[in-house]
Amino acid sequence: MEDRELFLRIRNLHPFFLPELPTSPTLTKNLKIDIKVAFENVYSVNGNNSHKATLQDIATLLNISPRSLQRKLTSELGVTFTQSRLSFRLERSKELLQQGYNSSDVATILAFASPSHFSSCFKKYFDVTPSAFLNSNELNQ
Repeated sequence: MEDRELFLRIRNLHPFFLPELPTSPTLTKNLKIDIKVAFENVYSVNGNNSHKATLQDIATLLNISPRSLQRKLTSELGVTFTQSRLSFRLERSKELLQQGYNSSDVATILAFASPSHFSSCFKKYFDVTPSAFLNSNELNQ
């Protein structure tokens, strides 16, 4: 009888000691789209522009654990979270530049450390400076 009582007490206390896990992750079959939407929510032009998205921020928006997000990024996309965040920010910077924002504004909106850091990252990623990109974009219109 004592074993049964102990078993029942442990079973009744079980929910108090184990954190609740999300019941259903919100990820779709296309991780790239989910990540892009989550980043867009963090780096919106009208939102809090001084915030740099963390792994925890994006995982929370996607309703999965940070570790699961990191594993999915590595296995499905072959990139780390840091690489995917930089890639998103730089791709988004092209859109903002085309909309008429200057380099300093884009650096602030996308939470780069400084305009010069943004310019060097942009050049490394696209093989052209932001100002040269703007000039070539103006010529094509």
